[in-house]
Amino acid sequence: TVPAPHVGRLRTDTIDLSAENGAELSFYTYARRYQSVWLIAVSIDGGVNFPDTVEVIPATEVPLNSSTAQNAFYRTNLSNIVANQSYVVLEFIFEAR
Repeated sequence: TVPAPHVGRLRTDTIDLSAENGAELSFYTYARRYQSVWLIAVSIDGGVNFPDTVEVIPATEVPLNSSTAQNAFYRTNLSNIVANQSYVVLEFIFEAR
């Protein structure tokens, strides 16, 4: 049996982007999808609130019981959320249902 539901979270330290007009997040990943979603929550108040969430590789791209390619590359522009902000925190979320 799969231990579900469960949620895994990985949070960054505070990132100062006050002198940046834009920001892009990119990374390599590998993941297998069963009944799960992969998200990045974004805070601009030091991690108190996370009002913005970006889905990483939606189910339309990696359907149920499939996986990403080895070293799949993910990139998203976060400028509209984090540009010129002093207290940015990112939270990587794996949510299994």
